[in-house]
Amino acid sequence: MITGRKTFQSGEKKYCGRKCASFVNTTLKSKKAYVPKGFAQTLNNYGKIICERCEIDDVNCLCVHHKDGNRNNNSLENLETLCANCHHKEHWGDKDKRLKNINLAYMLVKYNKI
Repeated sequence: MITGRKTFQSGEKKYCGRKCASFVNTTLKSKKAYVPKGFAQTLNNYGKIICERCEIDDVNCLCVHHKDGNRNNNSLENLETLCANCHHKEHWGDKDKRLKNINLAYMLVKYNKI
């Protein structure tokens, strides 16, 4: 557990106070704790937070993806940072359902159903 008190080894605080420490501890215990951990791993590996596939660095469109598709497997080896576009391609890119929806859209336009 991280606290706002001074540590015995260095005499320095890890966080500015108990409120900040509480926020960090609560976040790291939540079900979404894999998100900051995935971002931190990318930051460690690349020196900045970017999409690990296309290298876009707009943090407003980045998310953390589970490589094996198992949301319960939050090991660092299973997490990668992706932009929304690469994440969507990962889940829907070559799937039959996506191709069926595209073909249906062409048919709707062709027969003036929209």
